[in-house]
Amino acid sequence: MALANCVKRCRLDKGYSQEYMADSLCMSQPTYSRVEHNDRECEKKIDQLAAIFGISADALRTYTVNIDGSQDILIDSRLQQELMQHRAIIAVKDEEISFLRRQLDQLQSFLKTTLRGRG
Repeated sequence: MALANCVKRCRLDKGYSQEYMADSLCMSQPTYSRVEHNDRECEKKIDQLAAIFGISADALRTYTVNIDGSQDILIDSRLQQELMQHRAIIAVKDEEISFLRRQLDQLQSFLKTTLRGRG
């Protein structure tokens, strides 16, 4: 994929507007639009663009999105490990939320039953 397309796809996936990108690069939106449509201009700004997106320049050069919407980008092993840790934390928190929802449902049911008996 052409670099300009990778930049545009990454910007859209991150939910950034052209105005946001232009401000981040200290340029006007029309100038940024030209950057996003020209591989040579993207290459000149690759390090800045990658920094805004929070990925490496190499990952930006090969940025694609799979059909299922998941990002297929190159990230270094440190970031992969950190991502796996965050996913594990999220999984634990999801389990905790499910447990608390079940507890809340049981408590509500108990209260309804108890209050009906008094009324």
